[in-house]
Amino acid sequence: MIKKVIPFVHNKLKEIITTDDYVIDGTCGNGYDTLFLARQARKVYAFDIQELAIQNTEERMKRNKIHNVETILDSHENLDKYVDEDIKAALFNLGHLPGSDKRIVTQGPSTISAIKKIQERLVPGGMIALVVYVGKFGGKEESDDLLTYVHSLDFDQYHVIKYSYYNKDQGPYVICIEKQ
Repeated sequence: MIKKVIPFVHNKLKEIITTDDYVIDGTCGNGYDTLFLARQARKVYAFDIQELAIQNTEERMKRNKIHNVETILDSHENLDKYVDEDIKAALFNLGHLPGSDKRIVTQGPSTISAIKKIQERLVPGGMIALVVYVGKFGGKEESDDLLTYVHSLDFDQYHVIKYSYYNKDQGPYVICIEKQ
């Protein structure tokens, strides 16, 4: 059975994250991915630029009695100000906060800046997973930026895959960057 993009990403990350690992949710949104990561890892650093996203995520953690999440009201591109540990995995569910202003979106330059900073701390066997929504406002531009960047990565250091629906124009897709 072909998995939808979010279950695909969660499966890939579940294969590598242990309860000893530090992970990043680069876009915590409503807290669903943060909750998934928190159940796998020692600690989750959850970033978002919107206060509503932080509130929604904190409420979801409280309802589920989760205590290993640090929410950070800041851009993921500033993660180096908050994270000192080695990172096993990072997840970015790009685009906009569901249920909010669809013009407030992630953007290629800041996402790539965050990816580069995570690469500096990513352990061998670690993974950065990005869910990319091409059909959303600004999605095509961000997608183009991301694909150009990951195409430039040295294969001896990083293996990159793209998981997508081949027969759905502007459908969401996944990029997984695995450190060798």
